[in-house]
Formats: sequence, structure tokens, C-alpha cells
Amino acid sequence: MPPRKRQKTGEDSSATSGEREESAQEDEQQVESSAAQHNKNNDDPGQAEDSQHIPEHEYVCMYRPRLDYTIENRLLGEESKEEEDLEGWYAMRTEKTQAISGLVGYALLRGLASLNFAEELEPDTNCPNVPIAITSLLEFSNSLPDYGIEDEAVE
Repeated sequence: MPPRKRQKTGEDSSATSGEREESAQEDEQQVESSAAQHNKNNDDPGQAEDSQHIPEHEYVCMYRPRLDYTIENRLLGEESKEEEDLEGWYAMRTEKTQAISGLVGYALLRGLASLNFAEELEPDTNCPNVPIAITSLLEFSNSLPDYGIEDEAVE
């Protein structure tokens, strides 16, 4: 059996220890600068998270806390639209879209039923996504009046 060749790693590699330390320091500085840039606007807790910039190709259905519709309308060139005017936000009004919406609503309902079975829908729940799941269910449900939920309760 021929002898194995040892692979140079760690201290035996071609880079000197000074070069390794410099590259490690540069990496740390890049991480710190990107973290500082990411958190520079988060000092004010009252400011909306996405009030500075909304990416150009972001999907409308993506969850964004404290969404500012006026900024998005301005970026789309539709400053005259009101926040309650949601008809323009729907790209397609087809049977396929309605079927997908119903499927998502059903999945959210099953998720809530599972959380209820696990007794995680209590007021002292440890699950942080319960409000998101409930509001998403209400958004995707188009049969709320059948359950007695109407007008002001939906808003």
C-alpha cells in the first residue's frame, strides 16, 4: 500500500500566521460594518421597519410588519390610491388564484387546529407565530360572513 500524502492544514499551510490574523480581522470588520449598517435605522422603535426602502421586485403577499402603503404606492406611481383600496393589489382574479387562496386558508386552519390540539392557543402561549397565522387566515378567508364575522370585525 503506498504511503498517504499529508495535507497541509492550519499552521503548516502556505499562509503565514500574520496573513491569517489580518484576514480574520478583515472578516470581523466586515461583519461588524454590515451589522452596524443593518441596525442603523432600528434605533427608533416608533419608525416602521420598511419605511426607508422597499425592494423593487418584492411580492405584495410577503409578510411585512407595519407596512406603509403610501411608500409602496409612491414607488409604483399610484399616489392617489388609498390604503383601503385593495382591489389594485390583486394581480390575478382567476379561479386558479381563488383555489390557491382557499388551499392556503385551509392549511392555516389546519395549523391553528394543530396548535389548539397542542394547547398552544392559550393567552400565555410560547409560540410567537400564532398572531401571524391567525391574521393570515383572516386575510385568505373569503367566507368570513358565513361564520358571522363581518365589516368592522374583519378590519
